[in-house]
Amino acid sequence: MKRFLLLTLLLLASTIAMAQTTWTGLGANSNWNNTDNWNTNIVPTVTDDVIIPTGFTVDVNVSASIKSIQLQGNSTLNIGNNLTFTQASNFAGGTTINWNSGYITGTSTSLTNNGTIAVFNSNVFLGSLTTLINNGQINFNGTGDIYIVTDAVLNNAITGTISFLADGGRFSESGNGSNLLTNDGLIVVTLPDVNDEVFINAEFQNNDGTIQVNNGILNFNNGSLDAQVLTDGIYNVASTGIIDFDSAITLSGSLYGALNGTINWRNNTKVALGNNAYFNFTGNATINWTSGALVGGGTLTNNSVINLLTGNVFINDASILENNSEIRFTGTGDIYIGTDGVVNNTSLGTISFLAHAGNFVESGNGTNILTNDGLIVVDLPDANDQVYIYTEFQNNDGTMQVDNGILNFSHSVLEAQVLTDGIYNITSTGTIDFDSAITLSGSLTGTIDGTLNWRGNTNVAVADTAFFDFTGNATVSWVSGALVGGGTLTNNSTIDVLASNVFIFDASSLENNSDLRFTGTGDIYISVDALVNNTALGTISFLADGGNFSESGNGTNLLTNHGLIVVDLPGVNDQVYINTEFQNNDGTIQVNNGILNLNNSVLGAQVLNDGTYNVASTGILDFDSAITLSGSLSGSLDGTLNWRGNTHVASSDTASFDFTGNATVSWVSGALVGGGTLANNSTINLLNGNVFIYDMSLLLNNSLIQFTGTGDIYIDTDAELRNNASGLIDFQTNGSGITPTGSGINLFYNQGLVKNTSGGNVSISTETENSGTIEATSGVLSISTSLDNQIGGILSGVGTINLPSATNLTNNGNVSPGLSPGTLTLDGDYLSTSNSILEIELNGLTPDTEHDVLAILGTNVILEGTLAITLGFQPNIGDTFTIATVSGTIATGNLVSSIYAEYDCLQYTFDVSYPNNDSVLLTVSDEADVHNPVVITQDITLTLDATGNASITTNDIDNGSTDNCGIDTMSLDMATFTCNNLGANTVTLTVTDVNGNVANNTAIVTVVDNILPLVVTQDLTVQLDALGNASITAAQVDNGSSDNCSIASLDLDVTDFTCANLGANTVTLTITDQSGNSASASATVTVEDSMSPSVATQDLTVQLDALGNASITAAQVDNGSSDNCSIASLDLDVTDFTCANLGANTVTLTITDQSGNSASASATVTVEDSMSPSVATQDLTVQLDALGNASITAAQVDNGSSDNCSIASLDLDVTDFTCANLGANTVTLTITDQSGNSASASATVTVEDNIAPTINCPSGFTVESNGDFTLPDYYLDGLVTVDDNCGISSVVQTPSAGSILPDGYYDIDFIVTDIFGNSKSCMFQIKVEDLTLNVNAFELTESHIVLYPNPATNMVTLKNNSHVNLKSATIIDVKGSVIQKINLEAMGLKQTISLQDYASGVYFVKIYSETSSIVKRLIKQ
Repeated sequence: MKRFLLLTLLLLASTIAMAQTTWTGLGANSNWNNTDNWNTNIVPTVTDDVIIPTGFTVDVNVSASIKSIQLQGNSTLNIGNNLTFTQASNFAGGTTINWNSGYITGTSTSLTNNGTIAVFNSNVFLGSLTTLINNGQINFNGTGDIYIVTDAVLNNAITGTISFLADGGRFSESGNGSNLLTNDGLIVVTLPDVNDEVFINAEFQNNDGTIQVNNGILNFNNGSLDAQVLTDGIYNVASTGIIDFDSAITLSGSLYGALNGTINWRNNTKVALGNNAYFNFTGNATINWTSGALVGGGTLTNNSVINLLTGNVFINDASILENNSEIRFTGTGDIYIGTDGVVNNTSLGTISFLAHAGNFVESGNGTNILTNDGLIVVDLPDANDQVYIYTEFQNNDGTMQVDNGILNFSHSVLEAQVLTDGIYNITSTGTIDFDSAITLSGSLTGTIDGTLNWRGNTNVAVADTAFFDFTGNATVSWVSGALVGGGTLTNNSTIDVLASNVFIFDASSLENNSDLRFTGTGDIYISVDALVNNTALGTISFLADGGNFSESGNGTNLLTNHGLIVVDLPGVNDQVYINTEFQNNDGTIQVNNGILNLNNSVLGAQVLNDGTYNVASTGILDFDSAITLSGSLSGSLDGTLNWRGNTHVASSDTASFDFTGNATVSWVSGALVGGGTLANNSTINLLNGNVFIYDMSLLLNNSLIQFTGTGDIYIDTDAELRNNASGLIDFQTNGSGITPTGSGINLFYNQGLVKNTSGGNVSISTETENSGTIEATSGVLSISTSLDNQIGGILSGVGTINLPSATNLTNNGNVSPGLSPGTLTLDGDYLSTSNSILEIELNGLTPDTEHDVLAILGTNVILEGTLAITLGFQPNIGDTFTIATVSGTIATGNLVSSIYAEYDCLQYTFDVSYPNNDSVLLTVSDEADVHNPVVITQDITLTLDATGNASITTNDIDNGSTDNCGIDTMSLDMATFTCNNLGANTVTLTVTDVNGNVANNTAIVTVVDNILPLVVTQDLTVQLDALGNASITAAQVDNGSSDNCSIASLDLDVTDFTCANLGANTVTLTITDQSGNSASASATVTVEDSMSPSVATQDLTVQLDALGNASITAAQVDNGSSDNCSIASLDLDVTDFTCANLGANTVTLTITDQSGNSASASATVTVEDSMSPSVATQDLTVQLDALGNASITAAQVDNGSSDNCSIASLDLDVTDFTCANLGANTVTLTITDQSGNSASASATVTVEDNIAPTINCPSGFTVESNGDFTLPDYYLDGLVTVDDNCGISSVVQTPSAGSILPDGYYDIDFIVTDIFGNSKSCMFQIKVEDLTLNVNAFELTESHIVLYPNPATNMVTLKNNSHVNLKSATIIDVKGSVIQKINLEAMGLKQTISLQDYASGVYFVKIYSETSSIVKRLIKQ
């Protein structure tokens, strides 16, 4: 009894010292405050470490304050009151914690949950400064909340799961300070109904954890900014799940997961400055941005789908929303971009406007920018629905797709909305409105089948260029506004100008490469230094009455045209104007219907440089003001071109009218000015108004000028009207004329034809020079000032020409009365000179009707010069003709006489007389044939026949000889030819006409011989000489060849033969005659060789190969054998050698040439072996013997070494080993063959010592001590002895020396290890007898307790053979540390212990009964 009390007191003292209290569950209930449930029979206190072993259920029914708690195994803890601890505690895996109410408080310490915590319908609290680490499961099974109190933390670790399983459960916060829930693991929401809702109201940090909403709503709701932070993580929302961000959320990192349900973004979402967050969700559903803002100044990158609903949302704090996926406006909500905020739609992103009135709007000052590098889509329910981009906007090569409805760009600040490149697609039901200032840069492309309305100012910066590169069926409608900025807008699309005026300001340029159309009454106003350039690719179309180009402001206001300007107005009287400065630079102006008026009052403002001007029959082109011309103006005029203003051609410049068509240039009024030349290659009509030629200008007529009205052409000082040789000036109206104005020379110079067809009176009052024809077709043509009829000039017609006074008349030209024939009246004192020609046509004897008459109404007439008669009939000698009459007298009659004229084959002589000095009479005085025949010959080539002869006739030489009256005879001076005449021969053809006139001419007759020689050949046989050559001549092959004339040469194609020609060879004999004709025939030359080869040999030395073989070829033995031709083959009697042939061997070389001749000679082949053996080794492992020695042989290391012949010896450099060689040793094996060749290779010999040390332990013994026994080192004491063949590495005693052993039995283990790792052990038992314990009690012995298997791997079984009630077991490692404590009170006969988590090694198991203990050694493998 005393011994029991003593043990109890000792146990109690030990327990109090350890402050460890273990639940025994021996009480009548499972209440915490039942002392019978604790091993100390005392309810634990703040000094106690509480252990609740596996299998127990504990009810915390009172407030519990302890030092720590360990909940083990599958035990259950029902918390119904406060649980407080001060040191780290743990709920083990498999445990269940039903947290029904109360606080769990671990002040400044942590509780780790590896089990399952269930929260029900009551609120529970995580106390202040407590950290709950959840590695297991926390389940919300009811409506109860977990309140996280001030500075408490609930950390859901990577392996942890928090499950919301009932409506209304939430994480809430209590008190000030931090109240934090962190998630690195999994939060799952699976509520009974899809409308059930749970909340996280506490501060929250998701640290790459997973939030899984399977059913129902998870609501994040905390009023403080930065209180709820989502850093990375997975967010999976099923189709029946919802996540609500109802309060401020801070994002960082990548948020991803599968959204098949909804995430509602309802409040501010913060991304910190310099930070990035990412929506990387997949799935079928979206993020609904219901309200709230993106704040913080960082970047949120959307790789998912965000829906904007009916509420407005905001981007504040210079934050950035980067869209790589899709943002969709599905309701009337706007995105307000605050100061310095950015929405960047990247090249991967899409922004979709899907509902009326969902817009981008700006808020606050500073930059509020939307950028687009991706796709913006507008697809509204109705075509009249509208959305706006009110913010600053930059389209950076992105795409704008308007499928249905209206997209309106509206911002009052210039350069706030910038379109840089990009694609703009508008379907037939879509509209894009540029309602305010837009800045353009780069190429704007896309398909416009709907409408693009340009209503505001469009800005292209100075030195920048923007392009409209649209395609499609619709247009850019320029409704209002202006092009500004000073840059260039290049139109490669279609722009329509409607009913309102539009403007081009700031020296900007509109470059048109496509179509610019005026479809309404609106004008394009070109302002100061601005430019519209219609390029060679461009078309400007005027399609409505009243749409014009107008100018605004001073300076240059320029329209240039290199392309096409089309006027196609609804009515023929509709009119459009180009009032600006205008330059047509080789462009085309096409007036199909209506009137195009070029109208600018400034000289030089409108310039036509070249170009095509087509005017249809219902079109009019009006030059109503000053026009400057340069180059060629061409085109088809079927309508009217009205020249009403001054037309300017610069000095030293030339312009030309090169029009075709059925209509004319109507010169209505105005003047030709500038001092240059206007060349008319078209038709100009002069109407009823007078027109002028000023400034020394020249009007050069190459075509037709018609006076169709009473208007005159006034030629100013030093100006000129010149009618070129191809020109016609036709006076068609009575009273019209060419009139001078101003002083100086006013010149009309005619080189072409001037006609008066009016039947009335017309006048030329200017100074007139004529080298062409002035024809009085009808009526009276008055030349009043002066007339210089120059050499070659003609005055003709059947009307009257009024001449100037004799002092102002110069006539060196021609006068040609009549129009085949007729009478020309010259009114004035006519004079002529020796250069003058009077042209008279005589077709009969009757004046006026059968021959021409010149009627001169004047006196003192001077008739000089030549009379040119055109005879049209056969007169008789003595016939007379009065060809001129004079109303006054002839002062001088000095026409050249006699005069000759020809008709048919005769020449007639006319004499001139002047009866009564008032007429000119011609009389026929003679007729004669005065012309020799015209002899025309041709050169011919004449071919000799087979006999060498040929002949010709006069017909062969004549080539169309003629005579005016007829040919009588022809003759040749030479008609026959032979071989002697080969080559060129001159012959003469003589022709005599019917009147005896003779003429001759020569020709060349070239005689040729085309007959080929006849070739005859014979065959030959020749022998090659010692050098392999043979030659022949053509004469040897010729066998009597011949020719019709003579043979010049005989040639053979082959005369020399070599070995290459052995056998039959075909040769060709060619015979050439003196004319170069040649013919050929073949013969056969047979070439033969009968000479034997010359054989030369050389001795060889060959090496056997790795297989002991060697081979040679005849070529190796050959030493320059030769033949006059070529060697066909070289043969050796022996070519292969083996080890058996080592030394000298005789071989015979035989040479055969290509003709079969052969010869032989011998040589010596010496066979040698210089190949080293192939050494193959193998590594060995040898064991030292008990004396520490080992030996090997070369044969053991050899691993099949070989030689091409045979091996003579094997040698090893090291054969003996000792302890000094323990480990890897390199040895070298050397192989030598029969020829003395040797080779070496190394191998590794591993020397091992597998002989274990020896160890001797004493028998067991008892030691007595007063209290616990301190174990000595029995090896150092000499009680244990060891030995080894090589040396000892260590001796280990277990338990180690210095271990404290209480009363009991102990196994003392020794392990000795040698230097090679071999070990051996021994054991003895000591009994420690504590002399202070003298109470009789049952003592456990070795046989009472059995551990098996031992050594053990994963499990060991403890068997109780004593049937004594065991209490517990403690497992201790060799360092004395307690590894595990095991309760054995309910074990029965056996207890299994898991060693799964133990490291390999030696352990001690101390087993306790009620009265004694025993220690067993356990080896874990």
